[in-house]
Amino acid sequence: MKVLGNTNLLCKYADDTTLLVPELCDVKIEDELSNITRWSIVNKLQLNLRKSKEIVFRRSNVHLDILPGQLDSIERMHCVKLLAVFIDSKCVSFCEHVEHLLSACNQRFYLLSQLRKQGLSDNVSVLFMMQLF
Repeated sequence: MKVLGNTNLLCKYADDTTLLVPELCDVKIEDELSNITRWSIVNKLQLNLRKSKEIVFRRSNVHLDILPGQLDSIERMHCVKLLAVFIDSKCVSFCEHVEHLLSACNQRFYLLSQLRKQGLSDNVSVLFMMQLF
């Protein structure tokens, strides 16, 4: 698949595709999305716009926050999960990702403590926990 804009970037991983469009671009994002949609149809692939998300990265120190128009049928998010990493729209912060990891670790430590209280040996508990990760 080839992008229309000279400054746009298309990243593919397995069945996920990410389109990166800079603020100043020679092609409108709507045209780039139409290009991807046409390519998907020609190649008999289904583009699921309900699962598609849009995020606008911007500097946090900007006084006047004017966002571009939102794409039709694509939800705009303040935080997205990209290849198992949560990315925040303000200054590309990883706060959401760290919070998610801490919450997951807390849950697993609690589960491990409950397994120990039930009398499971450390070896069995560790094997069980390895299956969760």
